[in-house]
Amino acid sequence: MTQINPPPNLPARFIKLSEALGVDISAGGVCSMWLRNNMNTTALRIEKSNALAESA
Repeated sequence: MTQINPPPNLPARFIKLSEALGVDISAGGVCSMWLRNNMNTTALRIEKSNALAESA
């Protein structure tokens, strides 16, 4: 089974994001997207973020 290690303030950050964008998003939905995109650990998310920053 794959482990997910969401940051401790994940729900608060996404509540603010969903309010700002006017969409309904749950922490579980975010974690599912991370799994789908092979970003289920903090290290993988940082690596993906750095790769996107370099390509921009």
